[in-house]
Amino acid sequence: MNTPLISVRGIRKAFVSESLEDGVEVKIDVLKGLDLDIFAGDALCIMGSSGAGKSTLLHLLGALDRPTLGSVRFQNQDLTRLTDDQLSSLRNKSMSFVFQFHHLLSEFTALENVMMPSLIGNQSFSQSKRVAESILNDLGLTHRLHHRPSALSGGEQQRVAIARALVVNPQIIFADEPTGNLDRTNGLQVQQLLFDLHKKRGLTLVTVTHDQEFARRFPKVKILRDGLWA
Repeated sequence: MNTPLISVRGIRKAFVSESLEDGVEVKIDVLKGLDLDIFAGDALCIMGSSGAGKSTLLHLLGALDRPTLGSVRFQNQDLTRLTDDQLSSLRNKSMSFVFQFHHLLSEFTALENVMMPSLIGNQSFSQSKRVAESILNDLGLTHRLHHRPSALSGGEQQRVAIARALVVNPQIIFADEPTGNLDRTNGLQVQQLLFDLHKKRGLTLVTVTHDQEFARRFPKVKILRDGLWA
């Protein structure tokens, strides 16, 4: 049997907040003991109502946060045992993220935004530029390379964000409500783009969405309810 790309066992995540009324700390259990295996090449959709823990889970899978209890293994390496610097290096080399809001840097052009992860990963400027230009061209943004985000449409901004996610040639893309801030036409285009990239590049795709129509296009769907699988 194939070894999972990501294997999660018994993960729990709790947050502590302070009551506004009496200042007493309150523990909030968001994830309550989840198991999950994700294999290379999977296209998995995670659904659930607001507050079910979808984004929290995605952050744990992508090593953006640490579980309170349990283990998250990537290529059989326990991420909970890695230092912050080691996790940062792993994310830069193997993982990418696309969020509901594009988080592009407003002072930089589309091309410069896409180049950033490669430059952070110590890729040469010329190589970073060449790869970024190639990806932007593939995504139909040849005419937008030198435009800043404010000059791009919502759909174009999200395509730039996807190009930025691809520039490091990741093994897996985590997408958190990637079409949630787009109109229907642009949303459908971004959905199709993600599925095309999954198929053509063999990427592993893990997506969180409220959109049931979007979710039905995935071969694998998991539903979170109150911190547990439904």
